[in-house]
This record gives sequence, structure tokens and C-alpha cells, in this order.
Amino acid sequence: MSTPAAPAPAGPTPPRQRLPWIDALRGFALLGILLMNVELFNRAYASLSVGLDPASTGIDRGADLLIYLLVRTKFWILFSLLFGMGFAMMLERAPVAGRGFVRTYLRRTLLLLLFGVIHGILIWEGDILTGYAFTALFLLLALLGRLRDGLLAAAALVLLALLFRNPGVLSYLALLLMAGLSGLYIRGDLRFRRLGREWLLTPSLLAALGLLLPIGVSIVALATGSPSEISDFVFVIVLGFEFLLLAWMAWKRREPAERRPLQFGVAWFSIFMIAAALAGAVKLHSSAPPTAQEQQRAEQRDRDVQENSARQIRVLTSGSYAEAVALRAESWIEDAAHAGWTTSYFAVFLIGMWLVGSGIAMQPERHLAELRWLCGIGLTLGLLVTLGSASVLPLTRVAEADDEAFRLQNLLHQLGALPLALGYLSLVLLAWQSAAGKACLSWLAPVGRMALTNYLLQSIVCSLFFYGYGLGHWGMPRAQQAVFCFALFGAQVILSAAWLRYFRFGPMEWVWRRLTYGRA
Repeated sequence: MSTPAAPAPAGPTPPRQRLPWIDALRGFALLGILLMNVELFNRAYASLSVGLDPASTGIDRGADLLIYLLVRTKFWILFSLLFGMGFAMMLERAPVAGRGFVRTYLRRTLLLLLFGVIHGILIWEGDILTGYAFTALFLLLALLGRLRDGLLAAAALVLLALLFRNPGVLSYLALLLMAGLSGLYIRGDLRFRRLGREWLLTPSLLAALGLLLPIGVSIVALATGSPSEISDFVFVIVLGFEFLLLAWMAWKRREPAERRPLQFGVAWFSIFMIAAALAGAVKLHSSAPPTAQEQQRAEQRDRDVQENSARQIRVLTSGSYAEAVALRAESWIEDAAHAGWTTSYFAVFLIGMWLVGSGIAMQPERHLAELRWLCGIGLTLGLLVTLGSASVLPLTRVAEADDEAFRLQNLLHQLGALPLALGYLSLVLLAWQSAAGKACLSWLAPVGRMALTNYLLQSIVCSLFFYGYGLGHWGMPRAQQAVFCFALFGAQVILSAAWLRYFRFGPMEWVWRRLTYGRA
């Protein structure tokens, strides 16, 4: 990634140097986030695992379907792309990507983690800031860390898993491996000598993973005597092949260097989903009925969903604020104890970095051809995968028989979300190039300039409006939820514009900058 010839000193970006189209994108993403999240204020979090609400009908079913197809998953990806872009812009502005930047960004990230803890426990359990903060630490390690830092991080993760007796913490080792491989590939072409010739380190490691993974799993299965299903065999074989393909790409497709974050970002986002989807398709079309153990697991999963949903509904509709906080704390600890979505966040952050390094996000007027290509491919591919999977596979899991089909649909839905989010981003940047488009989108910029404040404000308003310890409007139908979202977002547009007439930053942005830089 190129560094400007005369970068500005490290510090907060003055308002006059902000890119208004990036702020407009943030505002657009916040609207989508609200449309997606409002359902979680009216439905038990645990029940989302069964997909669309089976009880919705009529206009509510239509609203639910539209939001599911066009909004859900796409806008947290868009929000994550913007987070990765922010990291890249800070890195490019730093005079030297060394100790000064690392300390500043580390302090900024730990503050974001603190905000996430407060938000996730005291306000709403669907917090995204905690996952962003954890992922940002791994991104920092990947791009600016050393081997010693990676080994210390691995040792710390193992120690935490032992101290808290929670093996889920070890899932962060997979994220650490992703970060390490990505850092090696993006930062340079390290080589080593073996068998009388030089080898590229990153492709060699990926090829070793691709070859050893199927072999290792087979050895474990033979040693333990546990039978493997054909779908499991397909998953491992496909995953190994994908690692070999990634190794070939890291060997043959290294130039231009600024494209490397894009390549690995797309690969990490899709590699496991594709393997799981192919394995699921094989299992779905297998004539073998579910085994007794599988049937038992499905029934237990249904019971767990029902019990957790009933508990959440009771607490959030008629419980006290203290009970809600206790429920959120339990959920936050459970979510934070394993990598979960953070692997997807990491992949999307890398793509966001590419959007800055390539110049597409910084100077969109000079990259109109790339934006048109990205818009066309993203919208077409995203809609084909999303609508195609939704038309042939169930959107709601209502019985054990739908388990594999619903899981496959969910995987395909997630795969289609990335190109669709990139299509949305390109569409906004293209629209900004016209006077009419800029006039329509400019009203989103103040909301985006206060993204952290408005994100937290959405959670505060929704929790007080819908939960039992507030006004108690839990269970609002889906179509009314959409109307509520547009009304709330419209109020945020007006309030943000009014606030920024008198102040340089939003209140939470001011606190974040003040604590990060010592000034705002």
C-alpha cells in the first residue's frame, strides 16, 4: 500500500479533510443496520436460528422477506468494509507505520472494546463493537506485528482457555493463523531455501495446509474409530483443495501488490462457507436417512432454542432492567469466548483496506470503470445467489427434515451477501458522481460523521421503546418495525445535521478522539 509523500501528522482527521462520500456511505450503512437490528428488539435472539418468523403473514411476511433478501447480512458487511477502510486511511496518514501508530491505534481499539462491553451488557446484546475491537487487534498484529508478537498472542489464548476452562477461546487461534498468513502475504514475499532452491513462504504454508488437512483428519478418524459421513469427507477434501488453490494464487497472482488484501479477504470470507455448502448439498441429496444420533441432536437443538427463547422473552418483556443486564452479560461472555463472526470481520476488513489502497474509495471519480464493473458484478452475482437460494430452499426451519436444506440456504445467503454489499457500495459511489445523486446522498453524510453516536443512540432508543423495563412495545409486527426505523433514522438525520452546525464532532466521537489522541 502506497504511503503519501508528505503525510499529515498522526491525529484525528479534521472535518475539512473528511471525504463526504465515505460519511454518506456510513449513513447508508447505519440505516441498513437499523432495519436489520430492529427485529432483535422484537424477537428472542435464540429464535433467529430458525430463520424467518414462521408466524408472520401478509404485509409483515413481505417486509420480513424483503429485509432478509436485501438487507440482512449485507449491511454489517458494508459497515465492516468501512471499518477496514478507516484502518487503511489511518495507516496511510501516519508518518511512519511504527511505534507511534501502533500505540495510537491500540489505544483507539481498546477504547472501542470498552464501548462494546458497555453497549453489549448495559444496553443491547446484539453489539458489534466488541467483535470489531477484537478483530482490529488481529489486523494490527497481521500488518505491523512480529513473529514474537504472534507467539505471545497464541500463548495468551491458550492460557486464557486453561484459566477460564473454556475451550472456545482456542477458536481465536484460527483467526490468529488467518492473520499471520495474511500478514506474510500482504507485507512481502518472504522466501526460504530447501532442496537447493528458493521457495515462497506463504504459498508453501498454504500448500502444506491443503495437503495435510485431509490426511490429518483421516488419521484421526482411523485412530479414534469414529465413522465419517460422506459429507464430512467432502468438506475436508474441498477445504484442502481450496487451500491449494489459495497457495497457487499467492504464488502466481502476487502482483499488483495492492490487490493482495482483496484476494485474501474474498478467500477467507468464502473458503469455509463454500466447503460447508458443498458438503451440505451432498448430505441434502443423499438418500441416507438421518441417524439416531443426528435426530437426537436436532431434537435437543430445538429444545434448547425453545427454552432460551422463552427465557429471553420473559426477561425482555416483563423482567427488570437488572435481569436484562444479567442476561446480556451472560450472552456477551458466551459470544466473546469464541471467534464467531470475527473471522468474517477480518476478511471484510482486508477488502476494505483494498478499497483504500487501490484508490477506489479515496478518489472514486478516477475509478469509474472499476466501480461500474464492481457494481454490475456485485449486484448481479449477489442477487442471483441470494434470490436463487431463497427460491428453492426453505427460509424457515420448522422441522428436523428441513435442517440440512435450511442450513444450506443460510450458507448461500451469506455467500451472496458479500458481492451484494460491494454492489451497494459501488452504487453509492457512482451515484455521488452526479449532481442529483450527490444532492440525494448528502443528507446521509452528517449521520455518517456521527456513526458511533448514532449507532449507540439507535440501541438506546430501541431498548427503551421495545423492552419491558421501558415502554414495552415488544412484538411489533415486521412492517411496522420498518416504519419505525425510517422514522427514527429520519430524526437522526435532522438531529445530526443540527448538532454539527455547532460542534465539530458527535458526542461519542469527541470522547473517543479525546481519549485516543489527548485532543479532539
